[in-house]
Amino acid sequence: MDIIAILTSFPDTVFALAPPPVPGMVGGASNVIADEAIPAIVDMLLRIATGISLIFLVVAGFNMMFSWGDEGKTTEARWGMIYALAGLGVAIMARMIVNVVVTEGSLVAVTDEVSLMGAALTMLVTIFNGLFTIIIVFGGMRAVFARGKPEEFNRARFMIAWSIGGAIVVNIANAAIQAVTSFFGV
Repeated sequence: MDIIAILTSFPDTVFALAPPPVPGMVGGASNVIADEAIPAIVDMLLRIATGISLIFLVVAGFNMMFSWGDEGKTTEARWGMIYALAGLGVAIMARMIVNVVVTEGSLVAVTDEVSLMGAALTMLVTIFNGLFTIIIVFGGMRAVFARGKPEEFNRARFMIAWSIGGAIVVNIANAAIQAVTSFFGV
């Protein structure tokens, strides 16, 4: 019997009921897997990804240093750096998403559409801010690797400027929504 069949055979109320309070336990029961195990595993994987990214960055740096002006080897080393940093960015975003999902307790206590929208907005703003950071870092790398080409440097500059502008708009919209909902007591 597979796990899906086992889980779907239980009534919905089995999963919705909280365990009874334990005498002497402060703060009530918690979900050990969601609160401790998954973040610990993701942290360990992020440390591994960081180490691997650093190794690839060092190897790409050596390749660039010992390319002796060969354009093909320099380009290959540059792409190695970009891929290593992009992989690190993806790993950081994965950790950020897990952190938002684990710490967002209001998803469990959604009572109406407004609280659901508030929880979704908080998650989206956190994810967008992480993406903005990654785009700004990528734009900075693009500016560094422009190697004196004005059109490439301008693309990097516009990438950074639009990312900062997007971050400002998203965070001002979030602040406005928070102000309006707190003003009206929603």
